[in-house]
Amino acid sequence: LYKCDARTAQSARERGWAVLRLGDEAVLNLRLWSMDRPACRQLRRKLRSAGAQALRIEEARDLPLGPMEDVSREWAIRHGGERGFSMGRFDAGLLRRQRVLLAWSSGSIVAF
Repeated sequence: LYKCDARTAQSARERGWAVLRLGDEAVLNLRLWSMDRPACRQLRRKLRSAGAQALRIEEARDLPLGPMEDVSREWAIRHGGERGFSMGRFDAGLLRRQRVLLAWSSGSIVAF
């Protein structure tokens, strides 16, 4: 089992399965979260670097799925293919149901 809740893990234990906690999901309350904290120093540095490279990041209103698929395909070629499982695969249907941020450079999408 992967990414199961506590109830499912308990049920698995009762059936004799060994349960190993691998980590916790990060959950941010965006109304309270601030980048001004010391823990966000590296994030601020990366964002300054992106700004210096004329990288623009915005939330997508309408998904440019063709260019996004091109970025995904190029990434997969450079990294030995899509990972599947927990890393996922390019899926337009899933992306339409998600909050998507697009990274633009010189008028082209370079990441999402």
